[in-house]
Amino acid sequence: MKNIAWLVVAGFAIGAVACGDSSSTTTTGGGGSGGESAGGSNAGGDNTGGTTNGPNGPGPGGGGAPSCSGGALDPACDECLLASCCGEYGACEADSICIDCITGSEDPACADNAAAADLVGCAQASCDAECFGGGPAAESDCEAPAVSPSAGSCVDAASPCNPVTNAGCDAAAGEACDFGADGFECYPAPNTLMLCEDCTAGDNFCSGGMTCGGATCAKFCCDDGDCSAGGTCDLEAGGGTVGICIVAAP
Repeated sequence: MKNIAWLVVAGFAIGAVACGDSSSTTTTGGGGSGGESAGGSNAGGDNTGGTTNGPNGPGPGGGGAPSCSGGALDPACDECLLASCCGEYGACEADSICIDCITGSEDPACADNAAAADLVGCAQASCDAECFGGGPAAESDCEAPAVSPSAGSCVDAASPCNPVTNAGCDAAAGEACDFGADGFECYPAPNTLMLCEDCTAGDNFCSGGMTCGGATCAKFCCDDGDCSAGGTCDLEAGGGTVGICIVAAP
């Protein structure tokens, strides 16, 4: 799964988040959390020393951690991200399209936006319960069969692609069908991660027929028949019609 899509599917909406002023020009100092910039001062301390040009964040001379403030998210999610993913949060806010990407933009450039992928990856790894529905992530069904008996029959025929079978995408070119801003869409390579491999890094994504089920690749399904004997098709995770195979509760 393209990690960006997790925020769209989960309804994780980020608005204008303040993680320091994103203006960048000559800054005086080698520390703090970005120094003083034209158009306002970045929060994070008084800098003294050499001169540095650059975006928000500690200068090369050392100094404190990035300073972020929020309020646009669900309080529990916002608090966790600011505590655990402040660097990624600030980088996304400073990026020209990152915030749009994680709130549903269909800009093709979003598929390769590193700042968005980094923020979602950090949120999945550090704030999964707070930002993605509460509770620990379900365990992916690692024994799910490669071929789905349902043949993806639960997917609307009008969908651009079928996430269960990957039909509609160019598998030879490495494309994979996954959650998009409006239903399902084909994402360009790299999509080579296999079932139950870690998918939180943001530099590679799950193969066709799978999505990132919290932290590991999970198989798309229409019903329990697409999963192993010890698995079940969690339709809630996929929005009600298409699900993912997870280990069945004992």
